[in-house]
Amino acid sequence: MMAFDDMRGFIQLLKSKDQLKEIGIELNVARGTTELQPLMRFIHNSNGPALMLNNLSGYNCPDIPVLFNPYGTRERTSMILGKENPL
Repeated sequence: MMAFDDMRGFIQLLKSKDQLKEIGIELNVARGTTELQPLMRFIHNSNGPALMLNNLSGYNCPDIPVLFNPYGTRERTSMILGKENPL
């Protein structure tokens, strides 16, 4: 069972625990580009923070932010389940 009614509550918790970084620089995510892939690979492989990408171009919903890596660490996975200690 999840500890939050919706993702907004979890995003607020990530912010309060300094586990979310907001990225405002423009990233081109059109098919065939490589701007996003290295960033995602680096963040995932380094147990980096969750990212809120706020300025994506090259897809059909540019005004909608994208959340990446919200469950990328054991700590954050525990947080979404309402647990204090990592699983």
